[in-house]
Amino acid sequence: LRLFREAQRSDRPVYFLEPNLDDEAWSDHLSLEAKERTDWRRLIRRVRSRRAWRKALASAAAGVSSGPEDGMAEVMVATRAWWEMWDADLTLPTRLSRDRRFAARARGALARVRELGGSTLLLVLVEPRVDALLKALNEGRSAEVIVSYDDLVASFEEA
Repeated sequence: LRLFREAQRSDRPVYFLEPNLDDEAWSDHLSLEAKERTDWRRLIRRVRSRRAWRKALASAAAGVSSGPEDGMAEVMVATRAWWEMWDADLTLPTRLSRDRRFAARARGALARVRELGGSTLLLVLVEPRVDALLKALNEGRSAEVIVSYDDLVASFEEA
C-alpha cells in the first residue's frame, strides 16, 4: 500500500496485473478456479493436509537462503509453501491460463510505460509467482491493452 501511494504522489502510472471483475473472461476464469478448488476430492484431501504442509515447507525452505535475522526468511518460506499448496489445487491448464493472462497484461503495461516514457518501476508483489510469470512472458504471447489505475478511476468518474 505504501508503494502504491508513493506511485500516486509521484504521478507514476500504476497497472494491476489482475483484471477487474467486470472482465467477462477473467470472471469465467475465477469461476473455474473456484470450481476446481471446491472439488470434493480436494476438500477431503485438505482436511488432512498437515503432512502436505510440512512437505511444502521443506520444499520452500530449500529455495530460500537465510537472510538477516529479522525473520523475513521464515516469512518467505511460509509464503512460498502457502502459494505452492494454493496452486496445487488447480489443474495445469488453469494455472497456465492465469499465468499467460498475467504475462499479457504485464507485457501491455510495459508497452504502455515505454510509450509514456519517464522513470517507472514494475513490481510483482507475490514473489512465488515470479517464476511462472517469467516463463509465461518468454512464450512470446501478444500484449493485452491495459489502462493505468488513474485512467480507470477517471473513466469511472466520467460515467
